[in-house]
Amino acid sequence: MIAFTTPTARRLLCVMMAASALSSSNAFLSPSVTTVIDRNSNNGFVVAKNKMLNNFEKSSVYRPSCSMVSMKTASDGASVASQEEFNKRYNNIQEVNIDLDRMAQRIGTASEKYPVQAAAQCQDLYEQVLSSSKLDADVVTFNTVLKAWSRVAGAIADTHMNHNNNNNNSPSDIDFAHMPSIPIYTARDAAEYATKMLMDAEQSEENDKNKNILPDRTSYNAAIDAWAKSRCKDSPDAAERLLKKMLDHERIKPDTLSYNGVLDAWAYSKSPDYIDRLHKIFSHMETLHENPETRLVKPTIRTVNTIINAHAKRAGDYSNNYGKEADPQRAMEEATKAHNWLTKMQKKYEDTRDEDYMPDVMTYTSVLDAYARCGQYQGTMKAEALLTDLKKKYDKTGNSKLQPNFRTYTSLIVAWSKTRHPDAPKRAEEILVEMTRLYEEQVSRGIRNNEETFKPNCRTYTGVIQCWARSRDPNKAQRALKLLKTMKDKYKAGDYDARPNHIAYNSAMDACSRVKADSAKQMEALKIAFAILKSVELEKNMRTTGVMYATLMRAVASLMPPGNERSDISKAVFDKAVAAGMVDYGLLKFMRQAMDNERLHEVLDVLEDGRGNIDFNRMPSAWRKNLK
Repeated sequence: MIAFTTPTARRLLCVMMAASALSSSNAFLSPSVTTVIDRNSNNGFVVAKNKMLNNFEKSSVYRPSCSMVSMKTASDGASVASQEEFNKRYNNIQEVNIDLDRMAQRIGTASEKYPVQAAAQCQDLYEQVLSSSKLDADVVTFNTVLKAWSRVAGAIADTHMNHNNNNNNSPSDIDFAHMPSIPIYTARDAAEYATKMLMDAEQSEENDKNKNILPDRTSYNAAIDAWAKSRCKDSPDAAERLLKKMLDHERIKPDTLSYNGVLDAWAYSKSPDYIDRLHKIFSHMETLHENPETRLVKPTIRTVNTIINAHAKRAGDYSNNYGKEADPQRAMEEATKAHNWLTKMQKKYEDTRDEDYMPDVMTYTSVLDAYARCGQYQGTMKAEALLTDLKKKYDKTGNSKLQPNFRTYTSLIVAWSKTRHPDAPKRAEEILVEMTRLYEEQVSRGIRNNEETFKPNCRTYTGVIQCWARSRDPNKAQRALKLLKTMKDKYKAGDYDARPNHIAYNSAMDACSRVKADSAKQMEALKIAFAILKSVELEKNMRTTGVMYATLMRAVASLMPPGNERSDISKAVFDKAVAAGMVDYGLLKFMRQAMDNERLHEVLDVLEDGRGNIDFNRMPSAWRKNLK
């Protein structure tokens, strides 16, 4: 038992044990395949000699994974009406298609919490149409179901990415009462399911019942889109196989959407040459568009936006470099390449006046994002100039495609948050105030579409918090706390986009740990850090993370003077992390700074290697069992 004998230690212990003011009040299984664009080939693709590629039908796209079931599924009875009710409800196939489209459009949105279940309901309704003697499904019916599974692939991939980044959910949060009738568990499952539907339909062309649902270009594009959205390792190969099948097809040929889908698959790839691949595909699309026979393929601004996003991603890779020494020069080179694409398309638009080439808000926002990822003042000023240019274009033309939105402004805030410039917090707050004002004006005019509004979201507020965290302001802990409370208040008032995630909480705690001021201000910052952790512990559907405990340990090490009190507090933080199974190497590193050497060896005796040295690699698995 630790004795907290001094007033300071007792006050901190009370903060640790009490609820703070922040707390809540209420694919393919294929070998590596090299497919390159050959501008001299007839179909544009030279495919490596590979039996699995040449014999497309034998690849695993035709075989559902072990978690999948046959295409014929029974209705779960709760979501789809009986056949008698079905016949009373629908008088023609157009009414069915309208309902299917409505159901499919919800998938992947905040209003649909169970995307797989929703797609399974679409599938069940489609199966009822096939079983009906009253109605015949058409290709629109079929394609809408494919679209539903494509959106499921994206929803699962996004959830997986957000889970890894924010850790807001856990397996225990799954609502098993909403398990679907079709057991799709991964984004790959959804992509495979959509492709199997497509291939089964192709093989049933002689079936009189299915004569109206022969797959068309839209069908293939939906399947390609499913693989692109799934972000699986072999998604590019899978998407290119479907594209090749279209090129070899007797009655179906690819269009711009087909190639854009393949581009999207490559854009999410971790292949070292993915940007080169994107450039080659773009050049090939230009060549195809010049040919009257393949003029249906046209590289549009949507195509270029994908390439710009890829350069932004590469800029971030060079800036972060995952533990290696960052390369800011190469990061700026990638951002400049992204900017050059915008300039190229602007000139093409001015020369042709073809709006398919006109840079839009997504183009500008993506280039802004590229500069933001560089973490340099020079890039941030270029981002500022881009936003100014975009606002002038919108004011001059009134073209809604050029209207900045919350993503544009948020990207600029993120750019400032990475500069460590003394003006960053002030400028970030100014941008946040401007966004709030513009959003309130939109609401007064009845504009509430989230994609078009200026409404700040969690990432926006977090960016401002990070600006304060990296500043030298002695009051930055209070500034971060105020922003965090604003987010929580907005969330409680119904603004779900403002709900703080783990990155927001971590950033606020980081701001506390970096305070450099007199002892009174530093102790106040430490209390705020403990209060934030307690808030997360009390938050529904959220768990603490190893980073949080490590950040709190850093705060103890940097904000308290050496001595028994600091050792006692750091031991209490360590005990909480052990109990939570959240001890990471960062926590142990800061614990070494916080504790005196004798106490450290006493607490970490299980890590000693026999010669009196502490070996972090001997950490018991129970200490880190809940780390993600």
